[in-house]
Amino acid sequence: MIFVLLLLTSLSTWAFPELVRYGYPNCTACHASPSGGGLLNLYGRELSKEILSTWGAKGEQYFAYGLVKTPQNVNLQGYVRLLQLHRNTPNVEEARTIWMQADLEGSYKYKNVTAVGMFGRQEKNVNGEKVVQPISRRLYLMWNASENITFRAGKFARYFGLNTPYHTSFVYRDLGFGQETETYNAELSYLKNNFTLFYTAIFGTFKDKTSYATEKGHTASLQYSFLKSQKVGATYYKGRDENQKRDIYGPWFILNYDRNLFLMSEFFFQNKLNTQSNLRSKGYVTTNRLNYQVYKGIIPFLTFEAGQTDWTSDATKRQSYGTGLQFFPRPHIELMASYQKDRYYVDNGYFADLYWLMLNYYL
Repeated sequence: MIFVLLLLTSLSTWAFPELVRYGYPNCTACHASPSGGGLLNLYGRELSKEILSTWGAKGEQYFAYGLVKTPQNVNLQGYVRLLQLHRNTPNVEEARTIWMQADLEGSYKYKNVTAVGMFGRQEKNVNGEKVVQPISRRLYLMWNASENITFRAGKFARYFGLNTPYHTSFVYRDLGFGQETETYNAELSYLKNNFTLFYTAIFGTFKDKTSYATEKGHTASLQYSFLKSQKVGATYYKGRDENQKRDIYGPWFILNYDRNLFLMSEFFFQNKLNTQSNLRSKGYVTTNRLNYQVYKGIIPFLTFEAGQTDWTSDATKRQSYGTGLQFFPRPHIELMASYQKDRYYVDNGYFADLYWLMLNYYL
């Protein structure tokens, strides 16, 4: 179980939708992908220096620090991520240093069509042994049909909720939208300054063994930005595989006061039918994070999460609260330290402590 948790922590998105507080409601301001994450465009790299980073020298924000020049229609980005984790429960105490990610992503643009591919390594636990294998987390074609309409098809993450890179959160982990759950999809997006609509048809993994996703279905997400720096939205997801059918729906929002104090919240209901036993379960999951930027690039935060994916079973009920610090010292670098206190209600209930320190470096 802990190995799966670590895999779900292995982010490849590096997306920060909370930048809406600076007046950037749409992810395309910084990223090639309409839903954010992955390849930064030139403007996104500029913002990484001017808005996110505490310090930064001239030209430092560019690919390979500006030492490697690429053609105007070619974009490259590398990712390296390391995690130091300590977990303590009444029965288990362990500490691990995990090499989570080493990937290279690139794109080639011809007129209004862009090809994107990402290639790297994946660690998996096979029969108790660590196995390293090649992986492509993203591989798709994207067509900008107009200034507001984009269509893409291929392998990428299903758009869901806030679409943040914090995939250890209850919302993403418990509902199965964590890292390495990419599927083969067709996505249509409509983006205006204060209104965004995403619709994704999900075709599954086609026996791609590098993905932990198993479902087919579709998802739709509606977003609205107001007062220049506030954002609310709602998502509906319908999925099925050989074992279950489920519907997930709920609201999310990013609200801020004076840019420095901002709240990110998601709340989702799930209605699931086990097609093998014909048993139905209903429940909810919520993740909330209150952030305060004390200085540019230095953001302490508080978290509260809760969930019970089956109202009738305490085995699915738990809560978590914690604190942490996010630090962007320079372009290309993110550091995050966090402590969480998790409460489980199964087996008469118990508490668990989770500490982790993460280094994310992108080229």
